[in-house]
Amino acid sequence: MKASELLKLPKRAWGKKGVYSSIMVINTKRKHDSGWALMAIIGLDKNQKPIEIAAYCDDIRWNLNNLSFKNDMFYPSGIIHFWSNTAEFEVGLSLSSTDVTLISKLRGSR
Repeated sequence: MKASELLKLPKRAWGKKGVYSSIMVINTKRKHDSGWALMAIIGLDKNQKPIEIAAYCDDIRWNLNNLSFKNDMFYPSGIIHFWSNTAEFEVGLSLSSTDVTLISKLRGSR
């Protein structure tokens, strides 16, 4: 997958949260007003198909809820991929600091 292709995905409505099977984080190659890189969080469905840009942000606050996740990286693009066998990823509002909360697949708890 190429970052340039993923950055053409539709953008999730600004004032909504989304729940995804896994997420990717991409460097947009743009600078946020804070001076840090602007990241795009991409939401993937249960078939690992990218479906939308969930948020743009300059930092991510992880709410793990005593759950765990793994990450790998696509080659050669360097796009980082976060996934879990036991949790889904709720991506909060697209703000400078965006919350990503792990939700148990087994209990549906937060």
